Amino acid sequence: MVHSSRMEGDTVSVTFSRPVNSVEYPYDSSLLGCQPWQFVIGLNRMGPNGEMRHHRITPVHRTVCIDECRI
Repeated sequence: MVHSSRMEGDTVSVTFSRPVNSVEYPYDSSLLGCQPWQFVIGLNRMGPNGEMRHHRITPVHRTVCIDECRI
């Protein structure tokens, strides 16, 4: 669920949430412990039929530890 979004210059910021159990198995990942996350930089290109293309800029990879509130 998107809670808010804003655009400042060429930067889009979005605040969102999702259920811990989002029933998207096998695509869902655990939020317990430390998990690898990818933070997208910029928007993905889309093909003429709406298919997603590769990122122009490689996403930033971080290990996020939600229960410890640290990246």
